[in-house]
Amino acid sequence: MRKIIFILKVGREFGVSYGHFYRSLSIAQNKQLRNYEKLFVTNKNLLIKKLLVKKNIRNIQIKNFNQTNIKKTVKKKFANIVFVDLPKEYMSIYSKLKFKNQVLLSDSEKKRKNYDFLINYSILLKENKNNNEFLGLKYFFKKSNSRIRLKNRIKNIFVSFGGSDFHNYGLQIAKFIHDLDLNEFKFTINFGPGFIKKRFHEIKDKFKRKNIDFFYDNQDYDKYLLNSDLVITGGGITAYKIANSLKPLLIIPGSKHENKIANKMHQTKSAILLKASNNRLDKGYFKLILNKINNKYYFRKMLMCQKKLFSPNKFNLAIKMIKNF
Repeated sequence: MRKIIFILKVGREFGVSYGHFYRSLSIAQNKQLRNYEKLFVTNKNLLIKKLLVKKNIRNIQIKNFNQTNIKKTVKKKFANIVFVDLPKEYMSIYSKLKFKNQVLLSDSEKKRKNYDFLINYSILLKENKNNNEFLGLKYFFKKSNSRIRLKNRIKNIFVSFGGSDFHNYGLQIAKFIHDLDLNEFKFTINFGPGFIKKRFHEIKDKFKRKNIDFFYDNQDYDKYLLNSDLVITGGGITAYKIANSLKPLLIIPGSKHENKIANKMHQTKSAILLKASNNRLDKGYFKLILNKINNKYYFRKMLMCQKKLFSPNKFNLAIKMIKNF
């Protein structure tokens, strides 16, 4: 059987969110790759190991995750395609990695070297396809929604800031909901696997209300995303996923890179931007936005702009070309 290897390193302690892992996992589950054996080569991470066991996907974890050990591991496990999902934080690792049929996954506006194929769905890049580069939103790794659905009123709001929530935005929003009169909304706040579990239970107990549900690493994450009327998230992979699904989106960026993405989505009218000052949200401004969000005309226009950006999806076309290389 043909084999695909995914190389990645994630964890709150490294400042790299679990979105990179879920991106690779989503690609591994793509129907075009169903006849391939999958292997994830990762850093030591118990959460990743448990998730891959549930998906029946093999995982080799390297304690000292460096170029030498990665090369040794991949060389022993011959692969037809190698996906590398290592952000700029790991430049010292990925800059010298080179395998046959190597595919670099990225959402950075800066192009990199050292690949046979590049898939980069960044909104900051102009759409482009040549023999080995697939650039722009139409190469996002999930099929885009084709139908615009908008409810008469926004009621169910899903809140999530990735696997780790580095700036405690979930906690800040929980405080706002607890203090403000927002009973017309139903909130679901999800904390990812990189968030400290003890801290999650403290937040859940302290800010418990009838209109808030708290979840930790919810296995029905995508279901809640799809069933919500509005999603509040950072400017990472979840923001792309929501806009690609044609759903009202409010972005609170948590880094310089996310800020660029959020600004671009706001400029293209595909999301609302709420900035934090020194990673602190403004309670009054948060309430002001929620009090004005039930403008059906505004959100219909937002979803139309999202559809224009993401459709038609060409990711499977890129995978087909990579398979046939």
